Amino acid sequence: MPVGTTLSAAEECDRRRSHRPGERETIGSVATRALTEDSVEMEFLTDDPVAQAVTYQRVTFDARAPRCGRYCWASELDLMVRLACLRLRERYQDWERGPFTRESQDHISVYEVTAAPAG
Repeated sequence: MPVGTTLSAAEECDRRRSHRPGERETIGSVATRALTEDSVEMEFLTDDPVAQAVTYQRVTFDARAPRCGRYCWASELDLMVRLACLRLRERYQDWERGPFTRESQDHISVYEVTAAPAG
């Protein structure tokens, strides 16, 4: 796309869509495998139910180099998701599907596609 060109909201949705309405996609899961004072070992997993395949990677973060990251509030994530033509389907406070409340410190959010792809 040429510099300075902008897409309408509908064109952006068409560009990003690859799923049917109501279809779910598991982006992945994260699990802590080992935790010490100086390091943490984590496992990142994605599941492809069509191919019946699981892809995972174990990563170790240690105290040798500081790591910085950016977090976003659930409401900020919801806005980004709406811009990607998705909508919130369910939100929980934990993997046991506990209710998400104002006091919740974590969230598990399930999103779905809002419209069918054109064509």
